[in-house]
Amino acid sequence: MPYSERFLINFGSGTWSSYNVPAGRRAVVRCLTFVNSDTESHTCIVTVGGATIYSQPLPGLTSVVVGELRVVGYEGEPVNAFSSGPASVVTVSGYLLADPIGRSDDSREVPASEIGDQEPANQLLDREPR
Repeated sequence: MPYSERFLINFGSGTWSSYNVPAGRRAVVRCLTFVNSDTESHTCIVTVGGATIYSQPLPGLTSVVVGELRVVGYEGEPVNAFSSGPASVVTVSGYLLADPIGRSDDSREVPASEIGDQEPANQLLDREPR
């Protein structure tokens, strides 16, 4: 059964915080919060597995909650957060699931030579139904 997990909390000042997904687990980032208690604008950056999922400046004395995310981090991948302000806080939370099989490597780039000759989509649309 999944349970909620706070992966990290970052207290700003231009620093990065990191959480590495443990062996045999899969992290699902569901929510991030960014609170800027400073009067100046500051930037928040959140990444999962090297991909940026949030990068925004936030005006002073405001906050934002980004929910209903479903960003997966696999075993060994980092979840990172950065905030540029001394009076800002970033939290990243979600589910930590058991994942004994791990990631299937279906993300490799396929060379055009492996795809072969493909009809352009517009030609497929002009065909008569079979």
